[in-house]
Amino acid sequence: MVISVIICTYNRSASLRRTLASMEASARPGDGCELIIVDNNSTDDTRQVATGFLNTSGINGAYVFEGLQGLSHARNAGIRAATGDVLAFTDDDVTVHPNWLASLRDAFLRQDCAAVGGRIVPVWTCPKPSWLVQEGPYQLAKVIVSFDLGDAPCPLKCAPFGANMAFRKTLFEKYGVFRPDLGRSGSNLMGCEETEFSKRLLEAGEPFVYEPRAIVYHPVEAQRLEKRYFQSWYFNYGVARVKINGLSQTLAAAGTALLKNIVKWMITFESRRRFFHKLQIYLMVGELLESYRMSRGSVRRS
Repeated sequence: MVISVIICTYNRSASLRRTLASMEASARPGDGCELIIVDNNSTDDTRQVATGFLNTSGINGAYVFEGLQGLSHARNAGIRAATGDVLAFTDDDVTVHPNWLASLRDAFLRQDCAAVGGRIVPVWTCPKPSWLVQEGPYQLAKVIVSFDLGDAPCPLKCAPFGANMAFRKTLFEKYGVFRPDLGRSGSNLMGCEETEFSKRLLEAGEPFVYEPRAIVYHPVEAQRLEKRYFQSWYFNYGVARVKINGLSQTLAAAGTALLKNIVKWMITFESRRRFFHKLQIYLMVGELLESYRMSRGSVRRS
């Protein structure tokens, strides 16, 4: 079984160096690994870092330049270039565990599954802010990349995270690729391209598995711990939810729900709960604006 590892990168050559160094430790001689590095229109020295690594590491692979900006465009370019039986995706700022590739391979060989989601361990590079609630009724959504379902492999009923996911290549031939209207593009925090793709597979009955031994370590950088980052993330998440699920309610109903959350925010004085309600407002504004855009598009087509 050949695993093609696809790393998409944009103007992060310094972190890419660290990711590639950890990949070299995980890819063992003769284990059938292919590395596809997709440069998504970078203006730094990403090309030199990528090609230099491929020329010296001994890992079979290719450097691919994708000029269309956006993570989905980059991932789809990687899919086209890959020749492996399994396509594994990770990010350009992670450190993969030395046993990451071996654990992914073992999961596919041991279980009759279509996809595998691995464990993602957040690595805090700065203090955690007091307003960041990660448990309980006011916990904030997965802005901080983390995925841990315990120490035992188990069936996976939700989408894995893009920083640590793998699919059999035949699935892309059967169900299509990542939607280019979803996924990050430059500084835009639109995401959920892997969520939408996984939704297609899960609804078709394709089996997913969680493999806890396939570990990547994801840094939590200071910019991700700013409130404005969370606000932008929630707004874009609201837009993405409507893009994926369509219009689930009328614009009037969405507006009413938004007003109710504004009232909750206004009458809440405890700071962490107040920020929770503020983020719900950002999410609902994203949903409302995308619902309005879609409804206008439906009117024009009718």
